[in-house]
Amino acid sequence: MHALFWAPYANEAVVLLYHQIDPVPGAPYSITPRLFKEHLDALLQNGYNVISTGELADFLEGKILLPEKAVVITFDDGYRSFYRYAYPELKARKIPATNFIITSRVDKKIGGLEYLTWDEMREMQANGMSFYVHTDHSHHRAPAAAGDHPKSVLAHRIWLPGENRLETEEEYRQRVADDLAAARNVMESQLHRPATQIAWPYGEHSEPLIEIAQSLGYRFCYTTHGATVTAKTDPFIIPRLDVGNAGVMSADLIWRIQYTAFKERLISRPVLRFLYNLYRWTKRVVLGLRNAAGTEKPRVLLFSISGNQSCQTLPGFR
Repeated sequence: MHALFWAPYANEAVVLLYHQIDPVPGAPYSITPRLFKEHLDALLQNGYNVISTGELADFLEGKILLPEKAVVITFDDGYRSFYRYAYPELKARKIPATNFIITSRVDKKIGGLEYLTWDEMREMQANGMSFYVHTDHSHHRAPAAAGDHPKSVLAHRIWLPGENRLETEEEYRQRVADDLAAARNVMESQLHRPATQIAWPYGEHSEPLIEIAQSLGYRFCYTTHGATVTAKTDPFIIPRLDVGNAGVMSADLIWRIQYTAFKERLISRPVLRFLYNLYRWTKRVVLGLRNAAGTEKPRVLLFSISGNQSCQTLPGFR
C-alpha cells in the first residue's frame, strides 16, 4: 500500500492554491517567502512537473497529454507580494504560475494590503506568468435572506435590506454578468491576451453563475475543493488544493499532493478501493489482537478517503 500511495500519477494534475506571501508569519491564508521557496524546491527535488494553466486547458480540451506528476501553481486575489516574493523564485526556476485578479483593486492598497499593478503584470506575463479573472468588484459575501449566513455574492442572489426583499433572478443575472464582463474586458485591454479563465471567489459556484460565465466566453473555472484534475473533470469546476498557509511544510505539501492523487485512484478504481479497505481492515484486526495481548503498539498512519485532506494517526504496527 505504501508503494501504491507514492506511485507516480500520470495524465492527471493537482492544482495548487496560494494567496498571500508575507515575511511576517501567522497571517491567515499566507506563507512566508522562505516557506514558498521550500515548496518550489520540494516539487523539483521530488520530480514534479509544473505546467501552466494554459497547458491544463489544452489537456481538458483533449489537445495534449500531461507528464507524470503534473502540478499547476495558482494564486488568488492579485496581491503585490506575488511580484515581490513569488515571481523572483518562480522566474529563477523557470516555473509558470497563474494569478487570478480582482480587477477593481489593481494598483490599490486596501486594508494594509497592496495589489499588483498592470505594469507588474505585463512584466511577469513576458516571463512565463499568466493572469486571469477572479472578479471585478464582487469578492465579498452577503446574506441571501434577512439574518441568513453570508454567501458569495457571485454565486447567489442577495438580500436587499433597503428594499426588504431578495433580488430577482433577472437582477442577479444582470449584476453578475456586468461584473464578469467588466473584469474580462479590462484584463484583455490591459494584458492583450484572452481572459477566458476565472477562479470563483471562495470557490463557491452555482448553475446560474456557470451559465452566465459560459455566455460571456469563459471556458475554464476554478474552485477551492481539493481533488485531482483528470480528462473527465468539468472545466467549469476545476478543483484546487489549498496549500498556502503556514501549516503546510514542504514535506506536507508532497504528502498532500500524493494523497490527492492516491484518493482519486481509489475512488475511480473499484479493485484498488477494495484492496485499500482490506488493508485497513487487516491493520485494525492486528491492532485489536495486539491490544488484547498487551503488546507494544508503535504509531501508524492511516489514510482517510472520506473527502478531506486529513489523516489519522492511530496505534498499530510499522
